[in-house]
Amino acid sequence: LEAVMAGVDIRFIQVIRNPFDVISVMMVRGKRSFANSISHYFTNCEALVKIRQQAGTNLLAMRYEDFVSHPERNLVLLCNFLGVEPHTDYLQACASIIHAEPDRSREMVEWTPLWKQVVLDHSAKYEFLKGYGFDT
Repeated sequence: LEAVMAGVDIRFIQVIRNPFDVISVMMVRGKRSFANSISHYFTNCEALVKIRQQAGTNLLAMRYEDFVSHPERNLVLLCNFLGVEPHTDYLQACASIIHAEPDRSREMVEWTPLWKQVVLDHSAKYEFLKGYGFDT
């Protein structure tokens, strides 16, 4: 990407979501099985580990739940990261369309204890997923 975009200051933004929500959306929208969705999700996590290493300080990671809880504060962080002036009316306009509570897409699927444990076991391998559980 750096070779193709020579001379451009490339920035990456990683929005981190609860893996149970992401996997559930994969299952519902993609009509995938638990096994396929979980495998696909954690294959993407492996790619993210490599991207995070290569991007270094050009990557800003932000948790979806934190963004929803404090949209203006997080929009200021995003604007500063991108080198954009965070004007008050822009921040307020953006914050006004953010949901008041994070979506809990995991509730669209009937999770068994076994599949929950599979996701928890895989999640433990990734620093950026620490703190996520089915109920958190």
